[in-house]
Amino acid sequence: MVASYLKAKWSKGMTSKKTDVTTKDLRLLSCFGDGENIPVCPGLRASKEQRGKFFCGECGCGDRRATWLNMDDEEYGKLDHPYLNCPRKMPGFSNYETGGDSRKTLIEIKIGDDVMRSELAKPVHPNLKEKEQTPEEPKKPCPACQNKKKKLKELSAQHDGAVPQDEIQRVNEEFEIEKKGGCVRCEQRRKQLERIRNNQE
Repeated sequence: MVASYLKAKWSKGMTSKKTDVTTKDLRLLSCFGDGENIPVCPGLRASKEQRGKFFCGECGCGDRRATWLNMDDEEYGKLDHPYLNCPRKMPGFSNYETGGDSRKTLIEIKIGDDVMRSELAKPVHPNLKEKEQTPEEPKKPCPACQNKKKKLKELSAQHDGAVPQDEIQRVNEEFEIEKKGGCVRCEQRRKQLERIRNNQE
């Protein structure tokens, strides 16, 4: 937590740089909800130091002016830091990850894919941007998955879209058990089916 706090402070710099308005709005939504379908974060705590102010009770930064989440526009609050982590990895924060929280899913649906896939939803530390911008090689499709998909399409055409369950099972076994070294999902499924088979023997 100390390292995360220092990174946030460094991202502010000497000129008190603030994060993008959209990113801050996302953070506010993640913390305070929208007053309708998205509830407030369970980790939100009311300040005992100043009435009407709130802080995160899960990140360990405490209740003080520098850590309050709701500040006036002319003030610099915690949510203004260009780089900022969240213990729940919610949208708008630098360690944002999809899944694992129903509130997070509601926010992702409300905001839409265009914003959620951009840096606005997961801001990068200014000093790390150049490293992060190195393009990744596109992931190659898993041959087992591709062949299985092709086979199922052929069977679907043969049976007018109503492929018998035993045919589907046969294809699953052929491409998920015997074709080792496929994608992660294939490999997990293959190991699961192998365990089932071993228990039956």
